[in-house]
Amino acid sequence: MGGAAARRSPPTRNPWERGPLILLPPRRGGGGARDLDSRGVSLPSSVPAGRSRSGVTVSTGCAALHPWLHSGAPSERRTGSNMPGTYSQLLLHVVFSTKGRAPWISAETAERLYPCIGGIARAKKGVRYDIGGVEDHVHLYLRWRPDESLSDLMRTLKARSSKWVHDSFPKLGAFAWQVGCSAFSVSKSQEGAVKAYIAGQHEHYKKEDFKSELLRILRAHGVEFDEKYVFD
Repeated sequence: MGGAAARRSPPTRNPWERGPLILLPPRRGGGGARDLDSRGVSLPSSVPAGRSRSGVTVSTGCAALHPWLHSGAPSERRTGSNMPGTYSQLLLHVVFSTKGRAPWISAETAERLYPCIGGIARAKKGVRYDIGGVEDHVHLYLRWRPDESLSDLMRTLKARSSKWVHDSFPKLGAFAWQVGCSAFSVSKSQEGAVKAYIAGQHEHYKKEDFKSELLRILRAHGVEFDEKYVFD
């Protein structure tokens, strides 16, 4: 019997025993524009990369995933080192406008501003998947980290991008963002619809202005609001 036991096949090893499989994030959208770092330098596409008095911020939903289905970038895993065994997929559709909905974002400005915004998000260890908009507002679709608030991201993003606009476009010295923003959780299964909506902003704008659009989106998500506090 000792010999038979010796010849017995060893137990099958759990394929996940060596640790979780990390799925790298998909390529980011936004018409192929590259993100910029804080100095305005283009970042290579292969590098993986936050309620206010006059605005509304809604951030809900966290789809907890099994470790082997984790899709967080390695940098996100490092920042969450104080939360071992915690995995998240925080996909957000963030909408924010210029101060007073002024038409400051021309096509020329947007072509350079959008990569700048993406670079700021990456510097904060978020992942920008898509960005678009029209002359008075921006739609940003990104994955955000679980260990920092969205309000912190948006505060930094607005401050840095405003300074960048002032430095890059001297004629836009009065450029400013609204104080608040609106943010909505996105199911991964709806990612395509969100990207298509962002890509079609110019067509939407022919039928509906930003004020009507935002109020419609807020109602569609069941968000309670007082209209007099939604816009600057």
